[in-house]
Amino acid sequence: MKIKCNKTNPPLGGLIVAEHVKAVLKTPLEVSWGDETTVENVQCKNSNDVARAIAKLFFQQLYGSTAIETTEIDHWLTFALGPLSSKNDFNNGINILNKALGPVTYLVSKRLTIADFIIFSALYVSRQWQDLLLNKSAPVNVLRWYNFINSQEAVKNALNSLTTEMRAALTPAEKK
Repeated sequence: MKIKCNKTNPPLGGLIVAEHVKAVLKTPLEVSWGDETTVENVQCKNSNDVARAIAKLFFQQLYGSTAIETTEIDHWLTFALGPLSSKNDFNNGINILNKALGPVTYLVSKRLTIADFIIFSALYVSRQWQDLLLNKSAPVNVLRWYNFINSQEAVKNALNSLTTEMRAALTPAEKK
């Protein structure tokens, strides 16, 4: 699996998905860094594109086993780009996420999907989420889920692969 990542806008969720696929399928992973993001020469604009491309090319189950699961995953990927990335909508979004995670371990189905990795990534780079963690005021269900996803080997490997400059580039200016 060959992935080229934009070093000034690292696709964290996509990198985590790549690390997960690498571990589960024992697939070699070649990550290079440059000015654009591609998966096997498929142009990607954001982490969602990277995650979808990897799942479609290498591990379809990560993108859902049924049409309903795929639709639910797409909902959460859009949610990551919308409410969780918006300064004005973040609090409402985090409350919706907290309610959705109340009775479940994973966002979709009973296994990890790209939705889990993308939502985790959206939270990881969010200043508002980091403030909630710092103030110990993160909603209980989101915090439980976040810590669970953060404990996954793929997440650790993806985060450890980033240089200091790439980590700094992860925190974008928040949308209003």
